Amino acid sequence: MKFNIIFENSGDTIPLEIVANQELLEFFVAAANSKSNNLFSNNKKLFNDANKKLNDINWALSKVNEVIYLLTGNSFTQQNFIEKIVRYLNGEAENPCSAEDALQSMRVMEAFVYGNNELK
Repeated sequence: MKFNIIFENSGDTIPLEIVANQELLEFFVAAANSKSNNLFSNNKKLFNDANKKLNDINWALSKVNEVIYLLTGNSFTQQNFIEKIVRYLNGEAENPCSAEDALQSMRVMEAFVYGNNELK
C-alpha cells in the first residue's frame, strides 16, 4: 500500500509504502479521522528547537569558514541558506531544499560514513 503524507501549508509530500500490516495503518487512520485527530498544529516547538540548532550550525560553520579562508583564500556563505530555512520553518516561504537535494545529501553522508563510493 502506497500513500503520501502531505503538508497542508507547503504542499510538500513524503511518499511512504506499507509492506506489512496495511490493515493496522488503515485502522489507526480511520480512528484518528473519526476523532478529528488527524490534523496537527504548529506550537512553535519545532521552530524553537530548529532555530537553536541552526544558530549552533551557523556558529560552527563560521568557525570552519575562518579556517577554510586561511587555507584556501576562499569562503562559503551559509547565512542566506539558513535564513531561507528559518523562513520555511516559520511557514513564511517554500522549502528551499528539494527532496532530490535531500536524497543526494543523504547519499553523500552515507558514502562518507559507510565508505560506499558509488553515489547515484
